[in-house]
Amino acid sequence: MHVRALSFDADQTLWDFHRVQRRALEATARTMIERLIELAGWRPGDRIIEIGAGTGQLTIPLAQRGLLVTAIEPGPALCAELRDRATDIDRVEVVNALYEEAEIAHRAAGVVAANSLHWLEPTTAYQRIAGQLKLDGALALLWNFPVAATDAVQRELNERAWTSPLADLRRNLPSDTTALEHSLEHGRRELIASGHFSAPTWQMNTRREQWTIDRLARFCASLASTAGQLGLIVERLAALGLDEPIDMLDRVYTSVARRV
Repeated sequence: MHVRALSFDADQTLWDFHRVQRRALEATARTMIERLIELAGWRPGDRIIEIGAGTGQLTIPLAQRGLLVTAIEPGPALCAELRDRATDIDRVEVVNALYEEAEIAHRAAGVVAANSLHWLEPTTAYQRIAGQLKLDGALALLWNFPVAATDAVQRELNERAWTSPLADLRRNLPSDTTALEHSLEHGRRELIASGHFSAPTWQMNTRREQWTIDRLARFCASLASTAGQLGLIVERLAALGLDEPIDMLDRVYTSVARRV
């Protein structure tokens, strides 16, 4: 696992964003989580392994729907908060370990990773995941790709705010999805090429949201390439004088593949 993955445990900025994201997820959890469970074919009582559980944005909704979740999280402070949140839910097991080192006693019906698989080396990760799944078990991947809802605002962000050393925050305009589609297609091909999984079933759902500038800043500071840059991000956004709230498009990509 990439060393910067452990930065989430110590950075209060990222904790604050976890809580904002958790509230946003809880507001839309019913359709998104139930769609995921339906695609994966999971049933109440199935054992699910979650990679990089954080404070439980996905863990808790899955457990509330009857799944037995083994939540693997390397950050001890994040694990402590997750355990507190799951106190009254006996279907959550929290494992404080790197995914590569976590000891899992039983094969699972599913493995799920939400915005976390990029911390792992793909070839090794897919082999390990396949070894933890029952035959025909499902690997479910979720990714969020938020972007400004209009080309004009995203262009202004790219050209005026996301210059060096924040250039990694630049995104394609919302009217141009070509690069994102190519990236996701590459990920699907990489998964199939591992030899452990079938061609995935996938879907992209876009939800329109209104974000405060503070939420946008904290989201940007939660990314690996810009961790620790909250002050500069806030300064750049303030200089733009954007009206709040900012209309955003959150593209939620879901992919489910079967172990073969």
